[in-house]
Amino acid sequence: GDDKPRVKMPNASKQALAWERKAIKTGQPIKVFVQSMSDFFDKLADPAWRTEAWDTIKRTPHLRYQILTKRSGLVEKFMPGDWRPGSNAGYEHVGLMFTVVTQRDADREVPRLLRLKDKFKFTWVGLSIEPLHEPIRLAPEWLGELGWAIVGGKSQRNKAKLAVMPPYDMNAARDIMDSCVGAGVPVFHKQTGSKAVYNGVPYRTEHWKGEVPAQW
Repeated sequence: GDDKPRVKMPNASKQALAWERKAIKTGQPIKVFVQSMSDFFDKLADPAWRTEAWDTIKRTPHLRYQILTKRSGLVEKFMPGDWRPGSNAGYEHVGLMFTVVTQRDADREVPRLLRLKDKFKFTWVGLSIEPLHEPIRLAPEWLGELGWAIVGGKSQRNKAKLAVMPPYDMNAARDIMDSCVGAGVPVFHKQTGSKAVYNGVPYRTEHWKGEVPAQW
């Protein structure tokens, strides 16, 4: 939230450079999921941190960066100065992902994501549909532009918050995954979360987050 302090992760650039050396040595690119617990485009973060991050990203072309954001309206404002519209030169190894959890989100955010893909020539873009709050239809024209998608439910141990949390409809999740598979879009089901339902019946797994595939 806006009232929480922003903290820089220590040694993040050092770790990225170490992964870069490993990727060069093995000849295998390494995927880096950027800030899954924060947001790269947070306007309240120190701008110098983002400048340093972009510099590190550009210096590590053998890594495959997956930048996820919920602040889609700030992406263009905080792009690096040397990433010019019409070209991704120097940033061919960077992908962009938006979070959508409702149909309204998808209708607003996916077109924006695809406009950014076209303007800045992102090699690929994707969606994090987590936590899924309701059935979402991904239009065929969207699916044709996506590089991959993540689907999942929300994990929550607080009983009061769990009680008011929308359930994770596994049938709705299956529909999304089937649409992705049918369009040739790689899709990853992360977890069922703490409040999954299947055919209207609560669906529980031994793991409280529902992140063990063998228990699905």
